[in-house]
Amino acid sequence: MRLFIAAPIPDTWHHRLRGLLTGLDLTGWAPTDPAGWHLTVRFIGERRPAEVDAVKALLHEVCASTSPYVLDASILCTMPAEKTGMIWLRSAPHGAHRALHLRLSHALDLPPDDREPFWPHVTLARSTIRPPAPIEERTVPGELRVDRLALYESRRTSEGLRYTPLLTLPLSGTAPVAPAAVA
Repeated sequence: MRLFIAAPIPDTWHHRLRGLLTGLDLTGWAPTDPAGWHLTVRFIGERRPAEVDAVKALLHEVCASTSPYVLDASILCTMPAEKTGMIWLRSAPHGAHRALHLRLSHALDLPPDDREPFWPHVTLARSTIRPPAPIEERTVPGELRVDRLALYESRRTSEGLRYTPLLTLPLSGTAPVAPAAVA
Protein backbone atom coordinates (compact mmCIF):
# COMPACT_ATOMS: atom_id res chain seq x y z
CA MET A 1 0.00 0.00 0.00
CA ARG A 2 1.29 3.45 -0.91
CA LEU A 3 0.48 5.84 1.97
CA PHE A 4 0.71 9.52 2.85
CA ILE A 5 -0.65 11.91 5.48
CA ALA A 6 -2.32 15.10 4.35
CA ALA A 7 -4.81 17.78 5.31
CA PRO A 8 -8.02 17.48 3.26
CA ILE A 9 -8.99 20.73 1.52
CA PRO A 10 -12.05 22.36 3.13
CA ASP A 11 -15.22 22.43 1.02
CA THR A 12 -15.15 26.23 0.96
CA TRP A 13 -11.92 26.06 -1.04
CA HIS A 14 -13.17 23.53 -3.62
CA HIS A 15 -15.46 26.05 -5.35
CA ARG A 16 -12.75 28.72 -5.31
CA LEU A 17 -10.09 26.41 -6.80
CA ARG A 18 -12.43 25.06 -9.49
CA GLY A 19 -13.16 28.64 -10.50
CA LEU A 20 -9.45 29.43 -10.78
CA LEU A 21 -8.87 26.42 -13.03
CA THR A 22 -11.89 27.21 -15.20
CA GLY A 23 -10.34 30.53 -16.15
CA LEU A 24 -7.05 29.01 -17.37
CA ASP A 25 -5.85 27.71 -20.72
CA LEU A 26 -5.20 24.11 -19.69
CA THR A 27 -3.63 23.00 -22.98
CA GLY A 28 -1.06 20.41 -21.98
CA TRP A 29 -2.38 20.11 -18.43
CA ALA A 30 -4.36 17.31 -16.77
CA PRO A 31 -6.32 18.65 -13.79
CA THR A 32 -6.19 16.46 -10.71
CA ASP A 33 -9.43 15.03 -9.32
CA PRO A 34 -10.95 17.66 -6.99
CA ALA A 35 -12.20 14.86 -4.72
CA GLY A 36 -8.55 14.09 -3.97
CA TRP A 37 -7.26 17.63 -3.40
CA HIS A 38 -5.12 17.68 -0.29
CA LEU A 39 -2.24 19.47 1.38
CA THR A 40 0.47 16.83 1.81
CA VAL A 41 2.23 16.90 5.16
CA ARG A 42 4.20 13.61 5.03
CA PHE A 43 4.62 11.11 2.21
CA ILE A 44 5.15 7.67 3.73
CA GLY A 45 5.54 5.36 0.74
CA GLU A 46 4.98 1.64 0.44
CA ARG A 47 3.80 -0.19 3.56
CA ARG A 48 2.43 -3.66 4.17
CA PRO A 49 -1.29 -3.78 5.10
CA ALA A 50 -0.26 -5.13 8.51
CA GLU A 51 1.55 -1.81 9.23
CA VAL A 52 -1.50 0.41 8.69
CA ASP A 53 -2.85 0.06 12.24
CA ALA A 54 0.44 1.31 13.69
CA VAL A 55 0.38 4.35 11.38
CA LYS A 56 -3.24 5.05 12.41
CA ALA A 57 -2.29 4.87 16.11
CA LEU A 58 0.58 7.28 15.51
CA LEU A 59 -1.77 9.66 13.66
CA HIS A 60 -4.17 9.63 16.64
CA GLU A 61 -1.33 10.71 18.93
CA VAL A 62 -0.04 13.44 16.62
CA CYS A 63 -3.51 14.89 15.94
CA ALA A 64 -4.37 14.95 19.64
CA SER A 65 -1.26 17.00 20.41
CA THR A 66 -1.36 19.35 17.40
CA SER A 67 -3.43 22.52 17.26
CA PRO A 68 -5.08 23.75 14.06
CA TYR A 69 -3.24 26.44 12.10
CA VAL A 70 -3.96 28.78 9.21
CA LEU A 71 -2.04 29.16 5.97
CA ASP A 72 -2.28 32.40 4.03
CA ALA A 73 -0.45 34.33 1.34
CA SER A 74 -1.42 31.70 -1.24
CA ILE A 75 -0.67 31.95 -4.94
CA LEU A 76 -1.63 29.96 -8.01
CA CYS A 77 1.62 29.09 -9.75
CA THR A 78 3.56 26.49 -11.71
CA MET A 79 6.29 24.41 -10.13
CA PRO A 80 9.11 23.60 -10.25
CA ALA A 81 10.35 26.82 -11.75
CA GLU A 82 13.14 25.23 -13.82
CA LYS A 83 10.99 22.53 -15.48
CA THR A 84 7.31 23.30 -15.08
CA GLY A 85 5.32 20.16 -14.36
CA MET A 86 2.54 21.07 -11.93
CA ILE A 87 0.02 23.80 -11.19
CA TRP A 88 -0.06 24.46 -7.46
CA LEU A 89 -2.00 26.44 -4.94
CA ARG A 90 1.10 27.32 -2.90
CA SER A 91 1.00 28.96 0.52
CA ALA A 92 3.79 30.81 2.26
CA PRO A 93 6.08 28.59 4.36
CA HIS A 94 4.59 28.17 7.83
CA GLY A 95 6.34 27.06 11.01
CA ALA A 96 3.44 24.91 12.24
CA HIS A 97 3.26 23.07 8.92
CA ARG A 98 6.99 22.39 8.92
CA ALA A 99 6.89 21.33 12.60
CA LEU A 100 4.05 18.89 11.85
CA HIS A 101 6.06 17.42 8.97
CA LEU A 102 9.08 17.00 11.25
CA ARG A 103 7.01 15.37 14.03
CA LEU A 104 5.47 12.89 11.60
CA SER A 105 8.87 12.16 10.04
CA HIS A 106 10.37 11.44 13.45
CA ALA A 107 7.40 9.32 14.59
CA LEU A 108 7.48 7.30 11.35
CA ASP A 109 11.29 6.99 11.49
CA LEU A 110 11.61 8.64 8.06
CA PRO A 111 14.09 11.32 7.01
CA PRO A 112 12.43 14.74 6.82
CA ASP A 113 12.09 16.61 3.55
CA ASP A 114 15.08 18.94 3.56
CA ARG A 115 13.97 21.18 0.70
CA GLU A 116 13.88 24.85 1.59
CA PRO A 117 11.58 26.56 1.50
CA PHE A 118 9.13 23.83 2.51
CA TRP A 119 6.09 24.95 0.50
CA PRO A 120 2.64 23.90 1.71
CA HIS A 121 0.79 23.21 -1.55
CA VAL A 122 -2.14 21.57 -3.31
CA THR A 123 -1.42 20.03 -6.71
CA LEU A 124 -4.23 21.13 -9.05
CA ALA A 125 -2.88 19.86 -12.40
CA ARG A 126 0.05 17.98 -13.90
CA SER A 127 1.60 18.64 -17.29
CA THR A 128 0.95 16.16 -20.09
CA ILE A 129 3.31 17.76 -22.62
CA ARG A 130 6.52 19.78 -22.45
CA PRO A 131 6.19 22.67 -22.29
CA PRO A 132 2.53 23.02 -21.23
CA ALA A 133 0.60 26.27 -21.74
CA PRO A 134 1.99 28.90 -19.37
CA ILE A 135 -0.22 30.24 -16.62
CA GLU A 136 -0.02 33.64 -15.03
CA GLU A 137 0.90 33.53 -11.37
CA ARG A 138 -1.80 35.13 -9.25
CA THR A 139 -2.57 35.78 -5.60
CA VAL A 140 -5.42 33.76 -4.11
CA PRO A 141 -6.96 35.61 -1.17
CA GLY A 142 -8.26 33.85 1.91
CA GLU A 143 -7.07 31.73 4.78
CA LEU A 144 -6.68 27.98 4.38
CA ARG A 145 -7.39 26.43 7.79
CA VAL A 146 -5.60 23.17 8.54
CA ASP A 147 -7.76 21.54 11.21
CA ARG A 148 -7.66 17.83 10.38
CA LEU A 149 -5.35 15.20 8.95
CA ALA A 150 -6.06 12.08 6.97
CA LEU A 151 -4.12 8.94 6.25
CA TYR A 152 -4.52 8.27 2.53
CA GLU A 153 -3.83 5.34 0.29
CA SER A 154 -2.67 6.29 -3.20
CA ARG A 155 -3.52 3.99 -6.11
CA ARG A 156 -2.69 4.38 -9.77
CA THR A 157 -5.71 3.63 -11.96
CA SER A 158 -6.40 3.95 -15.68
CA GLU A 159 -8.01 7.34 -14.86
CA GLY A 160 -4.96 8.53 -12.91
CA LEU A 161 -4.05 8.62 -9.24
CA ARG A 162 -6.87 7.98 -6.77
CA TYR A 163 -6.58 8.89 -3.12
CA THR A 164 -8.65 7.01 -0.56
CA PRO A 165 -8.81 8.33 3.01
CA LEU A 166 -8.31 5.47 5.47
CA LEU A 167 -8.70 7.62 8.60
CA THR A 168 -9.48 11.33 9.13
CA LEU A 169 -8.96 12.99 12.51
CA PRO A 170 -9.32 16.55 13.84
CA LEU A 171 -6.29 18.47 15.09
CA SER A 172 -7.28 19.12 18.70
CA GLY A 173 -4.07 20.16 20.44
CA THR A 174 -5.47 18.86 23.73
CA ALA A 175 -2.89 16.18 24.54
CA PRO A 176 0.63 16.96 25.77
CA VAL A 177 3.41 16.84 23.20
CA ALA A 178 6.08 14.23 23.84
CA PRO A 179 9.54 15.65 24.45
CA ALA A 180 11.87 15.70 21.46
CA ALA A 181 14.28 12.81 21.08
CA VAL A 182 17.83 13.49 22.17
CA ALA A 183 20.29 13.06 19.30
